[in-house]
Amino acid sequence: MPPMTLPHVIGELVPAAFIDLVRQVREKYQIPDPGPDGDFRELLAQDLPYEQIRIDLCEGLREMMPEGHPLAPFLTPLLHLPADLPLSTALTDLAAKMPADWTVGNTLHKTINGFLEPHIQKLADILLAYMLTGETKVAPGEWFGGAFVLPVPGQPMVAVLASEYSDLGLLVNDFRRKYHETFPQRHRRLDRSAVNAAEALRLKLEGYRLKDIADVYIARHPSEFPRDPLSPRYRAAKKQLEERIKKQIGRLRAALCLDGDT
Repeated sequence: MPPMTLPHVIGELVPAAFIDLVRQVREKYQIPDPGPDGDFRELLAQDLPYEQIRIDLCEGLREMMPEGHPLAPFLTPLLHLPADLPLSTALTDLAAKMPADWTVGNTLHKTINGFLEPHIQKLADILLAYMLTGETKVAPGEWFGGAFVLPVPGQPMVAVLASEYSDLGLLVNDFRRKYHETFPQRHRRLDRSAVNAAEALRLKLEGYRLKDIADVYIARHPSEFPRDPLSPRYRAAKKQLEERIKKQIGRLRAALCLDGDT
């Protein structure tokens, strides 16, 4: 028999932590409690509304969260923040561009509720199985940490919560899955030409024209161009340079998902 671990211990104690809810649901649907050594076979043979029972368990758990969650010391203070939590001065202008109902408090509430919901669903399954079979389950690894999406201004961020008892293998896999779900096409591989185009893009964003950006390059690399700026060869070479810079800026914009013309 494998040694008991914290998930085994927590799983064994879960029904006791929510025994009041279990008793309420049992009473509502007239489900008997066979006891620790009772016979559950007759209970399983009954025609019970299993899905509705599960819904009631979920609703009861939502009312109890996050105080009933292992991460309660971290989550509860955040959910008790006021929805209209004031912003720092540095974020005031940024907040003005967000939807009318966006606040720091609302964002935290939505994030934490989204993080808790999968745990509620899993916990309801565990409690339902306990009610019908008397058996307990090993606590899921995600109860001791997990990955979630934090909707910060600009673009979402994938974050991870870990505890001393987190399964690092599961945690890494969960983070990788959540990352790819959130950014399915955001693998930005920048080659050397794209990196070299960063200065040109900056100058373009600052209002410089392509011919002015080309002049900066020529001033730094005079040996690559004819000496006479009035000669046809010079003008052709500069025109070619401008086209190259334009393409480089376009590729870098695309890689960074920036809108606008080059």
